[in-house]
Amino acid sequence: MKILSRENHRQGGKHVLIPCYLYEIVANKSYDGNNILEEAVAKIIEIDPYYNNNIEKLAEILGLKNNNDIDYRALLKLVLNKINNPTTQELREEIVQYQIYQERRSGEVLNIVTQDVDRFIESSGGNKSKNEILFERDGKNFKAKVVYPPISSGISIPTLDQVFKAVAMHNKNNDFKISENLDLEIPKHKEEIYLHCQIVLDENRKFNITNGFNAASSLQLESILNNHYGDLLKNLRAENHIDEKQENNYKQNYGDLRDVVAYNLQRFAKENKCQYLYNAYEKYFAYLVQKNEYTMHISLSKPEFIKDCAEQMGFTINQARLLFINDNGDNLKSYLAKLLFHKDVTLNRFAKKPEFLNLLFMLHNDRNIALHGGGIEKNNKPMDIKELNILKELLESISNINTKEGKETRSHNGMILLEQEVPRKVLNRLSDDNIEALAEAFRALEVCKDNQDLSLDVFGDITHGLYKVCESVMRQYIQIHKASIREMDIEKTRKVEWLSKVGEHHIKKAKQGENATLGAYVVIYLSINQDEDLLYVKQLLELRAHANPTIEDIKKTSVDELKKLHENIINFIVKIIYHI
Repeated sequence: MKILSRENHRQGGKHVLIPCYLYEIVANKSYDGNNILEEAVAKIIEIDPYYNNNIEKLAEILGLKNNNDIDYRALLKLVLNKINNPTTQELREEIVQYQIYQERRSGEVLNIVTQDVDRFIESSGGNKSKNEILFERDGKNFKAKVVYPPISSGISIPTLDQVFKAVAMHNKNNDFKISENLDLEIPKHKEEIYLHCQIVLDENRKFNITNGFNAASSLQLESILNNHYGDLLKNLRAENHIDEKQENNYKQNYGDLRDVVAYNLQRFAKENKCQYLYNAYEKYFAYLVQKNEYTMHISLSKPEFIKDCAEQMGFTINQARLLFINDNGDNLKSYLAKLLFHKDVTLNRFAKKPEFLNLLFMLHNDRNIALHGGGIEKNNKPMDIKELNILKELLESISNINTKEGKETRSHNGMILLEQEVPRKVLNRLSDDNIEALAEAFRALEVCKDNQDLSLDVFGDITHGLYKVCESVMRQYIQIHKASIREMDIEKTRKVEWLSKVGEHHIKKAKQGENATLGAYVVIYLSINQDEDLLYVKQLLELRAHANPTIEDIKKTSVDELKKLHENIINFIVKIIYHI
């Protein structure tokens, strides 16, 4: 696997390897030019034209006058003649090599062109089951998600039009410019590489991706991700995000300092058991140290001293010696050393299981292998589920943090809820504004479900989001189905009581697919689809009687009715998108 890793990466993002083809393109660069001496003479004359008519002074300033091996008069006469008569200049040619990059799922040629790329990195390990690759660059270790291309992608070699477009876009966005008047050849030789980029989740829960060559974001790669890497984005969002609802729920049930312990115990039932269990212990030990304000002088951090403290508390020491390395950092070993030194009362309860520290060492070892790669040390087998459960149940019983299967709360993050409920194909057809509006509606609905109560803000977010997106997709539908619109059907539809007051001027605009009102779009839509009634849209129009909702608006519906309306409108939006 050849990895191209060039950029200075952003903090807080996820590293990914994007599959690409690298093509070498050869350019014949022809130009009228001067050699070094000619350039020097031309510059001198540009500064002071006097030297154009004084060969002796010109030779003196160039340092040629005292050189007996050169007939400087004849030489400078030729140079001046060439400079003063551009038509006599020779046509020079230069062969230049550039590299272009083609993403292997979409087939798009990226808007980056490079020159003299010749250093690639090989992977140093990883976890195939998680599609994770480890590699090192400039002494720094990276762990990146790798997306493998389809076995047979059917991607064609880029055309010259695609190459010139890439050059033009490169010049628009980069300081390193490439001439657009090159005599380019169609690329032939291709090489499979993986481009190291970084995905960053912004405040609106949207993913931005760097371009692979510096820390700048790439709108092109962002579009490719959204259209071809849906599973990757979904997994990254799940790994990245402890959403606000979970956090608030844990704080309510377990206290501010122990919510992360609860989160990790809850995740234990799903995946990466050793990693989440290790995290839970690390956070709980941190909680005990912070609560009791334990400190420990670095001079007392020798492993043998910490081992003696453990034995004095009744722990059996076998393999666990490697846990007694205290660097005073924010990590499990450092917290454990402080708890042992102070003979913490809570930690003493763990000593009722004398082999506790040996099990904790095994967990530490397994977690490091899962996280950083590497092999299992001799005579050390991975922990089985029985041993893991001993540690889990011990932590739950002592910390009083208990988690039950099936009790995990749903997310309150609108983007996550939206991706769970709406097909990816539909989301890809919606604008960013519409996605944000729907995400806000989903978030508000989840709050509404939990509280079983309607506030003005929640009611407004739900009805506004549904109204906005419904209006947008119906306008698009009408633009595509204009040929099916008939005046007699419009007149018939306008006789329906709840549509009879829709203004004539709005209907004229709606008929042309222009900006109008939702009511006008409904009239045109129903004139095309006369077997539908859209009573749920009627309900939405009634609830949105005011741009800013009032208490009277809320009184028109209940939480259950609003949930049903939300479901019906979302289903309608999905149906419309499939017909656009």
